[in-house]
Amino acid sequence: MNAAQIRQLAAVALMGKTDAEGRVYSTDVWPVTLYPAILLQTPMEVKESIGRNAPQFKTMTTLQISGHIQLSEAENRVTEAASALERLCEQIQRAVINSYELTRQIQQFAKVRTTMGIDTSSEQHFAQVKVELDLEYYQGPEDFFPLETPQLEGIDVTMHMPDGTTEPLIAITFPE
Repeated sequence: MNAAQIRQLAAVALMGKTDAEGRVYSTDVWPVTLYPAILLQTPMEVKESIGRNAPQFKTMTTLQISGHIQLSEAENRVTEAASALERLCEQIQRAVINSYELTRQIQQFAKVRTTMGIDTSSEQHFAQVKVELDLEYYQGPEDFFPLETPQLEGIDVTMHMPDGTTEPLIAITFPE
């Protein structure tokens, strides 16, 4: 499990389950021209070691989901924008938190933070809800393989024998 996989699972969970319908985009798709739309990012990840010998971490990834709404001139009322934002926020949270595929891959939703804003500075009103979920999951050695190691070219073995005995030397060279 890693941040990219979390983002992909969240995108699948949101697809068709919000007012944005299929307009769910990952971090590499900007700008958006059709609204409502949902943008996904994983801007922060923190790994806390839980072992000394093997790479084992309690990892916390922040999944940032931005829901964007544009209201037409006929709908240019702040109260309608606020209602649409609240509805989109609830749809986002339900879709992600209830996603079986996502929840079975993580240990917990550690935190959920929500902020909403409405921009009335232009003719078109834009509204945005930002839902940030901190997801905790385990990462172990299997998440970091294959390890890069130098190629073994051969082995030289010397055995220590009792005094007066010839010490045998064995050299094994591996074919390339």
